[in-house]
Amino acid sequence: MKKIILIASLLICGLTQAQVSVFGDGNEINDGQIITVNELGSSTQLDLVFSNTSTESVTIRMKVKSITNNVDAGSNNSLQLCVQPQCFNNINVDTTIPTVGVGVTIDAGSHTNGVDNHFKNSHPGDDTSMPVSYEFGVITVDGDGNETSEIMSFTYTYDATAASTTDFAALQNAGISLKSTIITNSIEIDAQQGASMELYNINGQLIKTVVIATGNQAIDLSSLNTAVYIARFTTEDNKTAQIRVVKQ
Repeated sequence: MKKIILIASLLICGLTQAQVSVFGDGNEINDGQIITVNELGSSTQLDLVFSNTSTESVTIRMKVKSITNNVDAGSNNSLQLCVQPQCFNNINVDTTIPTVGVGVTIDAGSHTNGVDNHFKNSHPGDDTSMPVSYEFGVITVDGDGNETSEIMSFTYTYDATAASTTDFAALQNAGISLKSTIITNSIEIDAQQGASMELYNINGQLIKTVVIATGNQAIDLSSLNTAVYIARFTTEDNKTAQIRVVKQ
């Protein structure tokens, strides 16, 4: 009997999880997905939309499941988590939002307004050499506001050393590819045409200028200090692209 009850419970949970899809900046967020950004504040605000794909209304909240590398997230006003009709500038683990009313009720076949639901981070990290992460769960609640199930979870991470997908897309458009953005002694480049590379530190100071030939090559950077740098490329036909690289 216990096994039958357990299986039935799992089936019910599965049906509940299928009710709501979560979108960030127009793209569906998968359960367990890690969203990584390399800038702080409004430029990397994640606008959220919750879509109810079931035939019945559902009430949800967002829950903070874990915080990494921001010990004072509950008091340093470095964040903004908004789920209509509330916005918090600081959060703690197990914070759920909204706290007013039961939660956000989404009618069958409807969705929320993304303008009112978003998250952004302005905290560089207690240890600025390490990523800052926030794990969120989207939960369903009953008529009294009690949690009934978790629909999905995702993690928002700020990593100053991370290269964004748009950086790689710009490189590809310019006909340049890198073997890795993590450098030990040299940066390995494959260029479809001649180009120049300017290397800047994170303060914007020009550190090195290199002429890039067509084809595969390794540029010696062994003399550089361990740090994060910006590699900016300009091709012979004046296409430009830049990407963050980490010298170990």
